[in-house]
Amino acid sequence: MQTRFTRAPQSFRLSFIVCCFAALGLVGCGGSDDGGGEAPQTYAQRCFLSEGPSTANILQLPAPTGSHCIGKTSFHLVDSTRPELNTPEEADRRELSVKVWYPSVPSGSRTRAAYMDPAVAALVKPQFLMPTNADALTNAKPDAGLSPGSKYPVVIFSPGYGGVVEAYSTILEDMASHGIIVVAIDHPYISAATALNSGQVALVRLPEDPTDAQKFEELVAAAAPVEIGDQRQVLDWLQGPGTGLLGGHLDLTRIGAYGHSFGGSGAIQAARVDERIKAAMDIDGTVMGDTSGPWSKPLMFLLAENHTEHPTIDAVLRNATGPHTTYILKNAGHYDFSDLKLILNFYAPEQDLTLLNVGTVDARSALQTTREQTFAFFQQHLFP
Repeated sequence: MQTRFTRAPQSFRLSFIVCCFAALGLVGCGGSDDGGGEAPQTYAQRCFLSEGPSTANILQLPAPTGSHCIGKTSFHLVDSTRPELNTPEEADRRELSVKVWYPSVPSGSRTRAAYMDPAVAALVKPQFLMPTNADALTNAKPDAGLSPGSKYPVVIFSPGYGGVVEAYSTILEDMASHGIIVVAIDHPYISAATALNSGQVALVRLPEDPTDAQKFEELVAAAAPVEIGDQRQVLDWLQGPGTGLLGGHLDLTRIGAYGHSFGGSGAIQAARVDERIKAAMDIDGTVMGDTSGPWSKPLMFLLAENHTEHPTIDAVLRNATGPHTTYILKNAGHYDFSDLKLILNFYAPEQDLTLLNVGTVDARSALQTTREQTFAFFQQHLFP
């Protein structure tokens, strides 16, 4: 397969990616915490994770709150039946980059999984004002084993338009620590940067003129059905033989979907058209596509305080016939559901955040509430 490398226009900067989001509105791993009277073990200690370099100069992601240790692995998925519409080559087929966080067993290796794919990191870290030679310390081990005979519910996750899945590592790691396999999708030409199996990178499609709102809306509208197709492609893959170390551990009778911004819209729309998805959550995303008619499956909106009203969200809630709920994160802005503010506070503490779509809520507090709300929703609707 020959896939084109899409060069980033001059407008490929953090400020413009933020504008994209704004325009959219868009069980145990061993050991006891009791310690027999001694100090409770930290997550890193009981999961045998390396301490890493001095914590004075590298960001440590918040420890997961569940009882499971977690692993992280990745896959490249190519659908021979789906043409890639964003390249001129007729032979190109749709390829997805998938990262999976999952419950694992403790192992002797103390290595932590990388925060980002190196090819993606080279492009994304500068946008987060993150030193290119720095890497946040994750709480996952690469390709760690799963407990023999174990099976877990599955949720698929999609980032916002112009985002990448690893920018949500804090909430995805936590979900896995509670006994859920999280399958996160980077969508080529929708995500900020998607590493392809060829070694090339597909970049988000943006207008040549960053002030061209109409062109941006056209690109987003065209991407919406593609993303739903991507989510269904992943569901098909999960049912096949090529799931690697996940094989035999996927409970495909209990599948959920969620996402942030554009990805949240895709999640609830995918749930609407695919019977395999039992429940879905939209994190602060305007709903793209048709909102009329009944919404019969369990759904939830997790919204920033500055985004509590939108005609498309109102329409979905008005037409919801199944269980549905809304949670407002007080003092939050659109980006407070991701790692962005956590990273900026650590690596660029002098950065003026007033022009970014974040609120005044503390970064760690916002992420903790997001963790609690997302897990509580899927626990209610996916666990027996």
